[in-house]
Amino acid sequence: MIEVVAAAVGVIGALAGTVLGVIIQRRHQRDALIHDARLAVYADMFIHLASTERWVARLVGESSDHDPVRNLAPQDLGAISGRVLLLCTPPTRQAWQEYLDALHDLSWLVSDYTEDEGPVASGIPTLVRLQAAIEDAYRRARVEGGLKNE
Repeated sequence: MIEVVAAAVGVIGALAGTVLGVIIQRRHQRDALIHDARLAVYADMFIHLASTERWVARLVGESSDHDPVRNLAPQDLGAISGRVLLLCTPPTRQAWQEYLDALHDLSWLVSDYTEDEGPVASGIPTLVRLQAAIEDAYRRARVEGGLKNE
């Protein structure tokens, strides 16, 4: 009888160990998929950030070699903003929101300024704020994605 109980305990222990191992393995796989999804979203975000930076540079009459994609406008950011805000952690969400706020302020400033003054001067504070927001969003997202900052 003792041998049967010992065998049953052994079988139950082996099954429990197998189930626990499968659960842990699936959790690791899920975490890896989430990490990959975040990196994909961040890569998409960086393309749009670079495009926006180029748009700002064109707006003020300067040049920028950061643009990996041509002919994108800042409005294209809306398509990925929701995904970024859903996937990233609060510090990255805050940096992204500051970036979008700076971009929104810039669009108002540009429309007001160009109606009154013509071309936009490159030293305006909103451009400085936008550049800082771009850099901060980039750094935070790279850290969160497990990438080293340059």
